[in-house]
Amino acid sequence: MHTAVLVVMGTGDVDFPDPAAEAHWIQQRLGGEVLLIDGAGHHPHVEHPDQVAKAVLAFDRGAQ
Repeated sequence: MHTAVLVVMGTGDVDFPDPAAEAHWIQQRLGGEVLLIDGAGHHPHVEHPDQVAKAVLAFDRGAQ
């Protein structure tokens, strides 16, 4: 069974020393895709809803 995975992280997420590295670590283990939102913190979907929504919809279309 394969499950589509989209890792969404902000580059300014203070919960991680290197948010991009964390996102790619998750991607490698789950075989997903990464969406890094430049300048966003821990809640990129709240800080940049249009950018995240557009990417999620495109990801969903490609995952079907």
